[in-house]
Parts: sequence; C-alpha cells; structure tokens
Amino acid sequence: MFAAVDQRAGEGVPDDLAFDADPADVCGRPLSSRRRCGQRLPRIDIGTHAAATVGSVGWGDWQRRAYDRVAAELARTEPDIEVVRVNECDLPALPDELWRLRRLRHLSVHADHLHEIPAEIARLTRLERLEISAPITALPPEIGLLVQLRELNITSGELAELPAATGELRRLEVLQAPSAPLKAIPVELGRLASLRHLVLNGASLESGKIPAALWELGELRELALPDCRVDELPHGIGNLRALRRLDLDNGILSDDDGLWSAPPVDLWDLTALETLILPLSGLTDVPPAIGRMTRLRYLDLSGCDVRALPPETARLVGLEHLDLSWTLVRAVDPAVRDLPRLRELRLSRRDVDQPAASPTPSERG
Repeated sequence: MFAAVDQRAGEGVPDDLAFDADPADVCGRPLSSRRRCGQRLPRIDIGTHAAATVGSVGWGDWQRRAYDRVAAELARTEPDIEVVRVNECDLPALPDELWRLRRLRHLSVHADHLHEIPAEIARLTRLERLEISAPITALPPEIGLLVQLRELNITSGELAELPAATGELRRLEVLQAPSAPLKAIPVELGRLASLRHLVLNGASLESGKIPAALWELGELRELALPDCRVDELPHGIGNLRALRRLDLDNGILSDDDGLWSAPPVDLWDLTALETLILPLSGLTDVPPAIGRMTRLRYLDLSGCDVRALPPETARLVGLEHLDLSWTLVRAVDPAVRDLPRLRELRLSRRDVDQPAASPTPSERG
C-alpha cells in the first residue's frame, strides 16, 4: 500500500497536522487542492509497504511500480514544497521529479535498495538537512555544492569514503555516518568551521589515523568515534576547547603490535568536557590535570591499565557516572566516592596478567 501525507504547518495550526488520503486520490489531485489557508512550510511524506502489496508480483516489477508511483506523487507536488520524506520505499533510484523541487530544505530518504545518490542532488541548492538511510556505496562530489547544508546524516553499512568535497560545506553543523566502514577521515573536514557534531561509528580507518586537521574545528561540541580502528590520537586535540563529548569507545588506540597507545598529554586540556569515554586507551596513569575537568559528568576508563586515581579527581564535583570496571584499580578514595552528584560507580578489578580485553556487560556492572 502506498501512502502520501501532505503537511503544512503554520500559525494557529498544530505542527503534526496531516492530511491522509487514498493513494489513487492522492495521485489524482495536485497538493494545491488540499492546502489550508494561511499554512506554510509544506511537507510531503511518501511511503510504501511491500508486504501488503507484492503478492504474486515479481520483485523487479514491484520496484518499478514503487518507482513509478513515487515519481507520480512527486510530479504532482507543488514546487514550493520544503520537506520531503520518502520512507520504507523499495526504490532502486531517486526519481528525476525530485530535482525540480528547488525550494526543498529537508530531504529524508529511507530505501533499502538504493545504492546511489546522483549528481543531480546539487540542484537542491536550498537544502539544509539531508538524511539518507540506504546501502549507498559513495556520495557524489557534487555534494559539496549544497552550500546551505547544515546537517548531513548518512546511515549505510556500505559507505567506504566521504568525498573531499564534503569539506566545502562551510555551514555544516552536524555530520553523522553511523555504521559506515569508512577507510579514512578526509583531511578536508578540517575546513568545516561551523561543525559542532562529528559522529563516525565503526569506521575501519585503514591508515589507523585521525587527521590532525580535525583539531582546527573550534566549534566542535561532540567527537564520537566508537568502534573505530585508531592507532593514536595526534597531539593537538587540546585545541578543541569547546568540546563537550569525546567518545572513543571499544578497542581503539591500538598500535601494529596490538599494544595500547597512550592518549596525548593535551587531552587533559579539554576542560569543557562533560562526557569522556576512553576505555582500552593504553592509559596507565591519570594525571593530576584531570582535576581541571570540573564539568565532567560521565567518565569511562573501563579496561585501562590504571592502578589509581589522583587525589585531584575529588575536584570533579559534577561527576555523576564513573566507570573503572576491568581496570587495575583496587579501591577508590573516599573523597571520590563521596562526590556530591556521583550516582554510579563501577569497579571490577582485573588481575595484572589478564589482557585488557573489552569487559562484558556483567563485568562492567
């Protein structure tokens, strides 16, 4: 079953107001005939549900029907539409009718059989938010022409690289590529002066390197690289003075010999941090400088070779969560235990001769 919803939110109209119609009716009338007076920010949601419709139809025929019906709906969409969401559609490609929507500000596509974003996306010059959940293998270099883009969210287990042109998105504030097996982080990302959130879960990073150019991102609030294969953090991370969250979870900072590399000394200069997730980092000594991180609320050092915390840890008066599971710490100073906001303390000591493997959930407490 196909469903299309035209939403126009404006003064005096609830944001979630929607118009539902039978698919035949939707495809038979232009959206202008369903407009309410005074409403703005037009939106259209398009979805398909294969299980209810396929029946004896071949899969190839079903995909062609899906493409044709979505294309027909987009062709009848008013050119001033600003938000398009294509959800759960079995599209093999994005219809050409999409590129005529020159006022589009938000495009969200969830399509399990979409493998390519065409160069024509550069025609959407007003696009501010792009969300793609599909097994795409690459982004076109023309992505760099979307100079109004503020948020880029790509969910794909097949995306191996980000084009260098991504560095041209000077207004970009959010870049997320969760589950993408990126082979490298482009050095050009260091030019994204407005970037606040960089989330690259599970990047394979064949070189094992994080480009030092990232330390030029003065507006960065979040750097999340969980499940990434990183040999070391380059010196200079302390330049990220606005950073609030640093997530390096799950087995990073391993050198070619399988030994854990220590994080750079200037890591402890990140005094604005509220969340620090640094397990299995090769950390053997927590320096007294940690006492300057007075905004910390969440500190995870699980799996590190840390034997003790310095007395300065007691200065972290905002700390709420402290994870020392699977470390070499025998006991925690009472001054740390009695921190006024500490709600959770995880402590499960491993033996010195045990490897620093990732703790199991039960070992983490």
